[in-house]
Amino acid sequence: MKIKCLSRASRDHTKDRGSDVSRVHRNLDPKLHPFDRQIEYKRAVTAAKLDRMFAKPFVAAFDGHIDTVCALAKDPSSLSHVVSGGFDGEVRLWNIQKREMCHKVVAHRGAVSGLVVAPDGSAYLSCSADKAVRLWDMDGNNQVDAHGEARPLAEYLGDRPFSSIDHHWVKSMFVTAGSNLELWDVSRQRPISTFNWGIDQVTKCRFNKSEPDLILCAMSDRSVCIYDSRIEQAAQKVVLNRKTNAVCWNPMEPMTFICANEDHNIYQFDARKLDKAQLVYVSHVGPVLDVDFAPTGKELVSGSFDRTVRLWKADICNGSSRDVYHTKRMRNVWSVLWSLDNTYVLSGSDDMNVRLWKSQASAPLKQLYLREKKKLEYAEKLRERFGEFDEVKRINKQRLVPKHVKSAQRKKRTMAKAARRRLQNQQGNTKRILEPPTLKQDVIVEVAK
Repeated sequence: MKIKCLSRASRDHTKDRGSDVSRVHRNLDPKLHPFDRQIEYKRAVTAAKLDRMFAKPFVAAFDGHIDTVCALAKDPSSLSHVVSGGFDGEVRLWNIQKREMCHKVVAHRGAVSGLVVAPDGSAYLSCSADKAVRLWDMDGNNQVDAHGEARPLAEYLGDRPFSSIDHHWVKSMFVTAGSNLELWDVSRQRPISTFNWGIDQVTKCRFNKSEPDLILCAMSDRSVCIYDSRIEQAAQKVVLNRKTNAVCWNPMEPMTFICANEDHNIYQFDARKLDKAQLVYVSHVGPVLDVDFAPTGKELVSGSFDRTVRLWKADICNGSSRDVYHTKRMRNVWSVLWSLDNTYVLSGSDDMNVRLWKSQASAPLKQLYLREKKKLEYAEKLRERFGEFDEVKRINKQRLVPKHVKSAQRKKRTMAKAARRRLQNQQGNTKRILEPPTLKQDVIVEVAK
């Protein structure tokens, strides 16, 4: 005799918690649900409203610095350790998981202009305008001198002040920016290579993670250069209209990098084709002071002189930010970081605080049950599916910004409208066709190789 048995998974019929509602199995036949699309639209509007209602991005503030926090660095070997440096010359190591300081050292006599953690996480380097680069132990096991102050593991003295520093991803080498671009070996006291393209000052330098011998530099003469340490000379150079304050490589696309510019914009370039910017991010109303990519390479964060932190999708077409973070006390944002677990964003500002934000403003930080995860995923898909509908689009785009940012945005819109009207008047009084200006091409003054 043949017997047919019914087999059911216990997870489909068991409650995660005693307060859960019993699961109801639905017949998915579309004939039985003629208003299915209308119901989903209503759910999408509700999901958009709930997303904005629970958008509370601020997590914590780490205080203790007695001057502006001007430099931040993350530990490549740890998800919880972050190093911060201030204008007072003090460097602090923070544990963002425990929300506490691990240790602090008075690293320099002047402002800390650059910080970087070694790839193995054993030590970190700091540089300053006092012409010194110092190597410190990550665990805080530094020796103490007669005055009770911590002594570095090693010290490297230069001839000129330093403005930036970065560590090689493979070798025990680091690069410093100043009057020249200098390449150092950790075991030597003098630089092993010096690069110069006839400019006054190198303000920022960054090693490429995928092509570790390429160095991206921002110059004081408004140019951005790419150096190759293997041939000890510059490979390419592009000159922009305004000065670039910070640069960053995309961790997932080796030839893509971004520039934070004084003209309130962020420009994305392809290192193989520098005659045109790939994308322009235009939401800031003040000079952009620092940028950093998310570990996925799909998003980026920026800090600006307009006292806001903005988050962007890297492949966005309209150039506007997806979110903006600010507080009443926060002043000019000098440095920003995106954590390696893609969960947090950190910012250091003029008000002597390191702030910890969520990368997704409405995302819960607690451990979620399976049904809660599925509910959030379903709500996200609904917002994406109905994102172009007027009501959902209006709710998703709504952001409250400070009064000075609002007035600056209004002024920029008025100036852009006047420029378009002037172009129309010129076109009406000439026979030749006038093309409207484009930021992607007009920002570039010269490309040299």
